[in-house]
Amino acid sequence: MPVEIKSFLSSIISIFYYILLARIIITFFRSAISSNEIVMQLYRVLYTLTEPLLRPLRNMIPPLRSEMGYVDLSPLALLVILIILRRVLWAL
Repeated sequence: MPVEIKSFLSSIISIFYYILLARIIITFFRSAISSNEIVMQLYRVLYTLTEPLLRPLRNMIPPLRSEMGYVDLSPLALLVILIILRRVLWAL
């Protein structure tokens, strides 16, 4: 596979990785999401971009029950998948 194609695909994976990471971080601040319109719009964009890949993972990986409720592990699983995918891409 040509280096240009590998580089392009790697860039796409990296961009999506950071979009997913931003969604994970912003969900820790739930009160800011509901109280600030700009943060709410940002969250909607991040949700729209990441949810199509997270939904199938959620169906395969059940949430973990903790003392504070349930913990969704699908974003973490997708981060790991993206890292592995990027490494496999460069190994080709």
